Amino acid sequence: MALWIAIVTQENMNWLQEGQGRLPVCLWSFTTDAPLADLKLARETGEVVASDHSGGIYLIDIEGRVRALTRLGQVAREVAFADNGATIAAVSGPSSLSLMNRKLSFQWTRQLPDSILATALAPYGEHVAVSLTDGMNAIYTLGNKKHATFQTPRPLKHLAFLGTETALIGAAEYGLISKIRLDGQILWSESLWSTVGGLAVTGNGESILLAGYMHGLQMFGNDGSSAGTLMLDGTASHVGQSFHQHRIYSATLEQHLACLSKAGDLVYLLGLPEPLHRLQVTAMGDAVIVGFPSGRIMKLAML
Repeated sequence: MALWIAIVTQENMNWLQEGQGRLPVCLWSFTTDAPLADLKLARETGEVVASDHSGGIYLIDIEGRVRALTRLGQVAREVAFADNGATIAAVSGPSSLSLMNRKLSFQWTRQLPDSILATALAPYGEHVAVSLTDGMNAIYTLGNKKHATFQTPRPLKHLAFLGTETALIGAAEYGLISKIRLDGQILWSESLWSTVGGLAVTGNGESILLAGYMHGLQMFGNDGSSAGTLMLDGTASHVGQSFHQHRIYSATLEQHLACLSKAGDLVYLLGLPEPLHRLQVTAMGDAVIVGFPSGRIMKLAML
């Protein structure tokens, strides 16, 4: 099996020189065999796991090389990656949850009673959380044991574990954001007044960001209190931030990618060659992984 990195030509990279501010460079580019389904970053190792609509799952190292590849019988429409790079979760079909090791070998698969909306892995892969369309949520151990369940008034579309606390943040597509302890106890819930396109949290949860479309980036603290709003020149559909609050990245429906300082000042602004599908930010915030519907994945870094 041939493994390769896509050739980057000056012609197809001109958009990187046409933005504003301190512009990034492309460290590597890779294209999946079929349109991109999902991608996630392991913040400790810098590796990426990606899935495409042919059923492929790829493990891509920090240099952009494919280290493992497997084919499923159906699309892994969502993936999750532990920060230490040891464990991968994949959602296929409406309700199938699988856990894999870094060689992409299956450890276990279970069918859940309703369709899965989102999944997330704890930093060391010891727990996996899933949200279902009926508002039920479950946390399972690495050994496929049910650890906790909890219910929310609205189904959670976005999930993210914290790095320094045994808790996770969940946000519904509309109307709700919550912090949940590992035992399933809901620590706080706050109402939202906009649709949520993306969720990003720092490792300690002191900064929680929601991509609120026309409402910009909505900011919350670790106690659920509102910390204000960052307004973009466009409709904020994706958001990511570094492990510590050094850098914020957001993409808009108007096909722009913005990099901001923690104070909200613009570092750079790029026009994208196609609509953004996925966005992941490195732990230090010095680079962003962008994935496009065509299957193209790129690592953009500030040198």
